[in-house]
Amino acid sequence: MLRTYSKKLDLRTSQVLWTYGQNRAGVIEVEMPYDSEDSDIIAELVAIQHVIFAKAVLGFKPLHGAGIEIEVSKGAIKKILNNATTKKELIKYASFIPFLLQGVSIKTHRKHSKDVVFEGLEFEKIVVDVEKYTNTRLLIESPAIGFIEITHHALQRFTEKSEVESGFVKQPLKALVARISHPDIVRVKLPTGVIEHKQRKYGQDDNYSVWKHPTSTINFGLVNNAGVYSLVTVFINKQQQSF
Repeated sequence: MLRTYSKKLDLRTSQVLWTYGQNRAGVIEVEMPYDSEDSDIIAELVAIQHVIFAKAVLGFKPLHGAGIEIEVSKGAIKKILNNATTKKELIKYASFIPFLLQGVSIKTHRKHSKDVVFEGLEFEKIVVDVEKYTNTRLLIESPAIGFIEITHHALQRFTEKSEVESGFVKQPLKALVARISHPDIVRVKLPTGVIEHKQRKYGQDDNYSVWKHPTSTINFGLVNNAGVYSLVTVFINKQQQSF
Protein backbone atom coordinates (compact mmCIF):
# COMPACT_ATOMS: atom_id res chain seq x y z
CA MET A 1 0.00 0.00 0.00
CA LEU A 2 1.14 3.52 -0.83
CA ARG A 3 0.56 6.05 1.96
CA THR A 4 0.99 9.81 1.68
CA TYR A 5 0.94 12.59 4.28
CA SER A 6 1.12 16.25 3.29
CA LYS A 7 1.80 19.36 5.32
CA LYS A 8 1.67 22.96 4.13
CA LEU A 9 4.74 25.15 4.59
CA ASP A 10 3.23 28.20 2.91
CA LEU A 11 0.84 29.12 0.09
CA ARG A 12 3.26 27.81 -2.53
CA THR A 13 5.17 25.04 -0.81
CA SER A 14 4.19 21.81 0.90
CA GLN A 15 5.99 18.63 1.87
CA VAL A 16 4.67 15.13 1.27
CA LEU A 17 5.89 12.06 3.13
CA TRP A 18 5.30 8.84 1.22
CA THR A 19 5.74 5.24 2.30
CA TYR A 20 5.37 2.05 0.32
CA GLY A 21 5.41 -1.26 2.11
CA GLN A 22 7.82 -1.69 4.99
CA ASN A 23 11.06 -0.54 3.38
CA ARG A 24 10.51 2.41 1.06
CA ALA A 25 9.85 5.98 2.15
CA GLY A 26 10.78 9.53 1.26
CA VAL A 27 9.83 13.18 1.41
CA ILE A 28 8.96 15.30 -1.60
CA GLU A 29 8.86 19.08 -1.32
CA VAL A 30 6.46 20.47 -3.89
CA GLU A 31 6.65 24.12 -4.95
CA MET A 32 3.77 25.67 -6.90
CA PRO A 33 4.22 28.48 -9.45
CA TYR A 34 1.38 30.44 -7.80
CA ASP A 35 -0.19 30.94 -4.37
CA SER A 36 -2.89 28.49 -3.33
CA GLU A 37 -4.70 27.89 -0.05
CA ASP A 38 -4.75 24.25 -1.16
CA SER A 39 -1.04 23.86 -1.88
CA ASP A 40 -0.95 20.80 0.40
CA ILE A 41 -3.74 19.03 -1.52
CA ILE A 42 -2.09 19.79 -4.86
CA ALA A 43 1.27 18.66 -3.48
CA GLU A 44 -0.15 15.32 -2.34
CA LEU A 45 -1.66 14.65 -5.78
CA VAL A 46 1.57 15.67 -7.53
CA ALA A 47 3.60 13.44 -5.21
CA ILE A 48 1.34 10.43 -5.81
CA GLN A 49 1.70 10.83 -9.56
CA HIS A 50 5.48 11.25 -9.26
CA VAL A 51 6.02 8.30 -6.95
CA ILE A 52 3.93 5.88 -9.00
CA PHE A 53 4.95 6.87 -12.52
CA ALA A 54 8.34 8.61 -12.33
CA LYS A 55 9.85 6.62 -9.43
CA ALA A 56 7.83 3.47 -10.27
CA VAL A 57 7.80 2.39 -6.61
CA LEU A 58 5.19 -0.28 -7.42
CA GLY A 59 7.80 -2.00 -9.59
CA PHE A 60 5.88 -1.23 -12.78
CA LYS A 61 3.97 1.61 -14.41
CA PRO A 62 0.30 0.65 -14.17
CA LEU A 63 -2.34 0.88 -16.90
CA HIS A 64 -5.16 0.46 -14.38
CA GLY A 65 -5.68 0.71 -10.65
CA ALA A 66 -7.13 -2.74 -9.91
CA GLY A 67 -5.38 -4.17 -6.85
CA ILE A 68 -3.62 -0.88 -6.00
CA GLU A 69 -4.36 0.77 -2.63
CA ILE A 70 -3.51 4.35 -1.67
CA GLU A 71 -4.09 6.01 1.69
CA VAL A 72 -4.08 9.81 1.57
CA SER A 73 -4.06 12.41 4.33
CA LYS A 74 -6.52 14.84 2.72
CA GLY A 75 -10.18 13.90 2.54
CA ALA A 76 -10.56 16.53 -0.18
CA ILE A 77 -8.84 14.12 -2.59
CA LYS A 78 -11.66 11.60 -2.30
CA LYS A 79 -14.21 14.40 -2.73
CA ILE A 80 -12.46 15.49 -5.93
CA LEU A 81 -12.58 11.97 -7.34
CA ASN A 82 -16.26 11.60 -6.36
CA ASN A 83 -17.16 14.92 -8.03
CA ALA A 84 -18.28 16.16 -4.61
CA THR A 85 -15.91 19.10 -4.26
CA THR A 86 -16.38 22.83 -4.57
CA LYS A 87 -12.66 23.18 -5.25
CA LYS A 88 -13.05 22.85 -9.02
CA GLU A 89 -9.59 24.25 -9.71
CA LEU A 90 -8.06 21.13 -8.11
CA ILE A 91 -9.80 18.58 -10.35
CA LYS A 92 -7.17 18.86 -13.08
CA TYR A 93 -4.44 17.74 -10.66
CA ALA A 94 -6.35 14.51 -9.97
CA SER A 95 -7.11 13.78 -13.63
CA PHE A 96 -4.37 11.14 -13.87
CA ILE A 97 -6.25 8.89 -11.44
CA PRO A 98 -9.36 8.08 -13.52
CA PHE A 99 -7.13 7.93 -16.61
CA LEU A 100 -4.18 5.80 -15.52
CA LEU A 101 -5.45 4.30 -12.25
CA GLN A 102 -9.07 3.43 -12.98
CA GLY A 103 -10.33 1.10 -10.26
CA VAL A 104 -7.76 2.14 -7.63
CA SER A 105 -8.79 1.96 -3.96
CA ILE A 106 -8.26 5.30 -2.21
CA LYS A 107 -8.82 5.71 1.51
CA THR A 108 -8.27 8.59 3.93
CA HIS A 109 -6.21 7.76 7.01
CA ARG A 110 -6.76 9.45 10.33
CA LYS A 111 -3.16 10.03 11.33
CA HIS A 112 -2.47 13.74 11.03
CA SER A 113 0.68 14.93 9.28
CA LYS A 114 1.79 16.81 12.40
CA ASP A 115 2.29 13.41 14.06
CA VAL A 116 4.46 12.09 11.22
CA VAL A 117 8.26 12.40 11.24
CA PHE A 118 9.50 13.94 7.98
CA GLU A 119 13.20 14.06 8.87
CA GLY A 120 15.94 11.62 7.94
CA LEU A 121 14.37 10.26 4.75
CA GLU A 122 15.21 10.43 1.04
CA PHE A 123 14.44 14.01 -0.04
CA GLU A 124 13.37 15.35 -3.42
CA LYS A 125 12.10 18.72 -4.58
CA ILE A 126 9.62 19.26 -7.41
CA VAL A 127 8.88 22.65 -8.92
CA VAL A 128 5.49 22.05 -10.47
CA ASP A 129 5.04 22.36 -14.21
CA VAL A 130 1.26 22.74 -14.28
CA GLU A 131 0.98 21.47 -17.86
CA LYS A 132 2.92 18.32 -17.01
CA TYR A 133 0.90 17.42 -13.95
CA THR A 134 -2.58 18.30 -15.24
CA ASN A 135 -2.57 17.22 -18.89
CA THR A 136 -1.54 13.62 -18.46
CA ARG A 137 -0.64 11.67 -21.59
CA LEU A 138 0.52 8.10 -21.92
CA LEU A 139 3.32 7.53 -24.44
CA ILE A 140 3.52 4.01 -25.87
CA GLU A 141 5.41 2.42 -28.75
CA SER A 142 3.51 0.41 -31.35
CA PRO A 143 5.67 -1.91 -33.47
CA ALA A 144 3.55 -1.19 -36.55
CA ILE A 145 3.06 2.58 -36.09
CA GLY A 146 5.74 4.02 -33.80
CA PHE A 147 5.35 6.26 -30.75
CA ILE A 148 1.76 7.17 -29.88
CA GLU A 149 0.41 9.60 -27.28
CA ILE A 150 -2.87 8.61 -25.65
CA THR A 151 -5.03 11.12 -23.77
CA HIS A 152 -7.90 10.60 -21.34
CA HIS A 153 -10.30 11.88 -24.00
CA ALA A 154 -9.08 9.24 -26.46
CA LEU A 155 -9.50 6.56 -23.80
CA GLN A 156 -13.08 7.68 -23.18
CA ARG A 157 -13.85 7.45 -26.89
CA PHE A 158 -12.30 3.98 -27.09
CA THR A 159 -14.34 2.84 -24.08
CA GLU A 160 -17.56 4.09 -25.69
CA LYS A 161 -16.86 2.38 -29.02
CA SER A 162 -15.67 -0.85 -27.40
CA GLU A 163 -18.92 -1.10 -25.47
CA VAL A 164 -20.80 -0.71 -28.77
CA GLU A 165 -18.66 -3.37 -30.45
CA SER A 166 -18.31 -5.99 -27.72
CA GLY A 167 -19.81 -4.79 -24.43
CA PHE A 168 -18.32 -3.70 -21.10
CA VAL A 169 -14.52 -3.38 -20.96
CA LYS A 170 -13.10 -4.08 -17.50
CA GLN A 171 -9.69 -2.41 -18.00
CA PRO A 172 -10.11 -0.05 -20.97
CA LEU A 173 -6.65 1.55 -20.96
CA LYS A 174 -4.94 -1.84 -20.92
CA ALA A 175 -7.27 -2.98 -23.71
CA LEU A 176 -6.58 0.15 -25.77
CA VAL A 177 -2.80 -0.21 -25.44
CA ALA A 178 -3.01 -3.89 -26.42
CA ARG A 179 -5.17 -3.11 -29.46
CA ILE A 180 -3.21 -0.16 -30.85
CA SER A 181 0.20 -1.77 -30.23
CA HIS A 182 -0.80 -5.12 -31.75
CA PRO A 183 1.68 -6.10 -34.51
CA ASP A 184 -1.18 -6.94 -36.91
CA ILE A 185 -2.76 -3.47 -36.84
CA VAL A 186 -2.93 -2.01 -40.37
CA ARG A 187 -3.53 1.34 -42.00
CA VAL A 188 -6.89 1.54 -43.76
CA LYS A 189 -8.48 3.51 -46.59
CA LEU A 190 -11.51 5.64 -45.89
CA PRO A 191 -14.38 6.65 -48.21
CA THR A 192 -13.67 9.92 -50.04
CA GLY A 193 -16.25 11.88 -48.06
CA VAL A 194 -14.83 10.72 -44.74
CA ILE A 195 -11.28 11.50 -45.87
CA GLU A 196 -12.24 15.06 -46.81
CA HIS A 197 -13.96 15.61 -43.46
CA LYS A 198 -11.00 14.27 -41.48
CA GLN A 199 -8.50 16.30 -43.50
CA ARG A 200 -10.43 19.51 -42.86
CA LYS A 201 -10.33 18.73 -39.15
CA TYR A 202 -6.86 17.22 -38.72
CA GLY A 203 -4.75 18.13 -41.78
CA GLN A 204 -3.61 16.47 -44.99
CA ASP A 205 -3.39 12.74 -45.62
CA ASP A 206 0.34 12.58 -44.88
CA ASN A 207 -0.43 13.99 -41.43
CA TYR A 208 -3.66 12.13 -40.58
CA SER A 209 -4.02 8.36 -40.87
CA VAL A 210 -6.46 5.67 -39.73
CA TRP A 211 -5.50 2.26 -38.37
CA LYS A 212 -7.38 -0.84 -37.22
CA HIS A 213 -6.94 -4.51 -36.41
CA PRO A 214 -8.24 -6.68 -39.29
CA THR A 215 -10.76 -8.49 -37.04
CA SER A 216 -12.13 -5.31 -35.41
CA THR A 217 -14.49 -2.54 -36.53
CA ILE A 218 -12.84 0.03 -34.23
CA ASN A 219 -10.71 2.61 -36.04
CA PHE A 220 -7.97 4.79 -34.59
CA GLY A 221 -7.39 8.24 -36.10
CA LEU A 222 -3.81 9.41 -35.60
CA VAL A 223 -2.13 12.74 -36.26
CA ASN A 224 1.63 12.75 -36.87
CA ASN A 225 3.35 15.46 -34.81
CA ALA A 226 7.02 15.43 -35.78
CA GLY A 227 7.29 11.65 -35.60
CA VAL A 228 5.10 11.12 -32.54
CA TYR A 229 1.49 10.20 -33.28
CA SER A 230 -1.43 11.52 -31.24
CA LEU A 231 -4.58 9.43 -30.97
CA VAL A 232 -7.23 12.05 -31.74
CA THR A 233 -10.33 10.03 -32.53
CA VAL A 234 -11.79 6.54 -32.22
CA PHE A 235 -14.73 5.48 -34.37
CA ILE A 236 -16.47 2.46 -35.88
CA ASN A 237 -16.48 1.90 -39.67
CA LYS A 238 -17.08 -1.57 -41.11
CA GLN A 239 -16.50 -0.85 -44.81
CA GLN A 240 -12.78 -0.30 -45.31
CA GLN A 241 -9.78 -1.66 -47.16
CA SER A 242 -6.18 -1.83 -45.99
CA PHE A 243 -3.38 -0.18 -47.94
